[in-house]
Amino acid sequence: MESTHNQTPFQASVDASQAPEIPVLDAIDKEKHRRLLQRGQMWLCAGLALMALSFAVNFLLFHSETSFSTVMYIMTSVGAACMVKGLVDILGF
Repeated sequence: MESTHNQTPFQASVDASQAPEIPVLDAIDKEKHRRLLQRGQMWLCAGLALMALSFAVNFLLFHSETSFSTVMYIMTSVGAACMVKGLVDILGF
């Protein structure tokens, strides 16, 4: 059997020097993920609001004589782009 006390000083110093950095890096990664999650939720909510507004425009102006298709398609496209941006931030790509 090998003795556990036969470590060289070099190995012990490498293990001791990396130990304090790991919790700091974990805390930084968690904070970064939390910020990305909050930003992603904001973009996702903005996209959902634009999609709902586009639906409301379509619903309210369907029987009118004016053309609202350009506004509706722009709002839908921007809403979809915001939702994709939010999902990218949430999933961390």
